[in-house]
Amino acid sequence: MTLNDKPRRSIRIALHQDKGAGRNLERLLLEQGIDPTATSITADVVIADLTSRVPTEINSVASQLREISLDKPLLFLVLPSQLDLPQVKQLAKNETVIISAANERALLAEIAHRTLDTDRASEAAIRLQAISATGLGALPTHHASPEASALLIAPPGPRALDLSSELSLHTSLNTAMSRQQALSALEHGVADRIFILPPQNRRQSAALIKLLRRHSMMSGTPVVVFEEKPNDRHRDYWTRMGADAVVSTSEPALASAIATQRRRARDAKVSSENLLKHLSFTDHGESSRLCSPKFFDSALALRCRSDMTFCLGSLRLTPHSGETHPQIFTEPAIYVALGCQPADLVTRAAPDTLLISMAGADLHHAKRTMRMISTLVQDLKFGTQTAPITFSAKTHIVQAGPGMQPRDLIRRALKGLQASKPADVLLA
Repeated sequence: MTLNDKPRRSIRIALHQDKGAGRNLERLLLEQGIDPTATSITADVVIADLTSRVPTEINSVASQLREISLDKPLLFLVLPSQLDLPQVKQLAKNETVIISAANERALLAEIAHRTLDTDRASEAAIRLQAISATGLGALPTHHASPEASALLIAPPGPRALDLSSELSLHTSLNTAMSRQQALSALEHGVADRIFILPPQNRRQSAALIKLLRRHSMMSGTPVVVFEEKPNDRHRDYWTRMGADAVVSTSEPALASAIATQRRRARDAKVSSENLLKHLSFTDHGESSRLCSPKFFDSALALRCRSDMTFCLGSLRLTPHSGETHPQIFTEPAIYVALGCQPADLVTRAAPDTLLISMAGADLHHAKRTMRMISTLVQDLKFGTQTAPITFSAKTHIVQAGPGMQPRDLIRRALKGLQASKPADVLLA
């Protein structure tokens, strides 16, 4: 998970456990800086810990939690030994089921993803309202993508053939039985879910997953690994490598259900990301990462009336050459806008000054974002090769609070630049 894929604020969890359950999960969440004491109303994510539930309780618990968490992501945590239960198999078809492991790495990753998705969806809703308020822009045209199928990567042999045959009963499937076939399929992006049956040397499959996660346009594609008899060691290893789940080779239906649920969550994430990239408009109604002040002000006013966590940052560019012509600031301003996250809205308050609204960011994470942006600008040369222009940058950040007015926020953000130190020592 990259920095852009992590929430920029503290996370609140509503943790529902049986009274006889231990406190290990609660302690683990606290160690990760996650508050596990929220209610279903105030939480970002609801977790149903089923690890201590008897089979006859699972359906009723699931039903109750669905009713109280209709507007929240709901995750079900189960033990590996519970995967054989009919109730859990049925649950996995329609809900996000996380297989518990010693360090709960998979659960923590899913919590982060779902929180980030929720923040982006909230920001998209605000920008849609801003479109209506300003009359600027329109929803991007949807282009249907070609239908993709699942991909099984497995070493040639009877086990691969049997598994391919069983998986094909549950999903459209292609099978790659060599590294070259697998790389070719991944290069062309033909799979929306990936199943891996690792060879005896697991490092080959691990390297493939790491390549997929770090450098591929398919970095968000769900990956489920098969093991003959998966244990905690397997789950910890494959989760560290980037797999979403580890399932027994005897459970292809469960593997297909888990991969499908992860794909749906990924599709929602991609949709919100792509939507936000296009929901930023100029005064002419054209989509641009550098939006007009009118659209920016409308979105800021709507955000101030919401309960969303956010910060407003300001950045002032100063050319080392001493030039002041407005045109020289255009190129670095575009670079700043492109360097921001999709949920960040950027506008120019003046030729040399930018305002950056960071949705879902608390003060600590907003400082990190502004430091990255200012470093990006200060490390680059603009202008022409024969007459390069470099810039220094100052930044200031204001954290929004209850009842704050948009004009006051902007005034504070701009006024703070006067006393601000250069951005490269802002956090020293």
